[in-house]
Amino acid sequence: PAAGAHAAHLYQLAAYCALVTEAYCQRPPYGLIKYADKTLKVEYTRALEADLLQVLGEMRADADAGEVARSHESAARCQGCGFREACDEALA
Repeated sequence: PAAGAHAAHLYQLAAYCALVTEAYCQRPPYGLIKYADKTLKVEYTRALEADLLQVLGEMRADADAGEVARSHESAARCQGCGFREACDEALA
């Protein structure tokens, strides 16, 4: 994937590309991720699409699960979470 892009941004871009494909029946060859200091051109490859579909499948499975474990080890991320007060796995 694009060097320097955050994974969440790559998946968001891939989701937009998938929506464009569905709405217009035309697959975009790439998308752009714009940061304050750079713009990254990300190819919308079959591999990126497959990764997106895998993540969506995992999200659907988690949504159907009774309990889902914390998915990170970042105290800063926990501090900003709206569920921190109710979470028994909170780091912060």
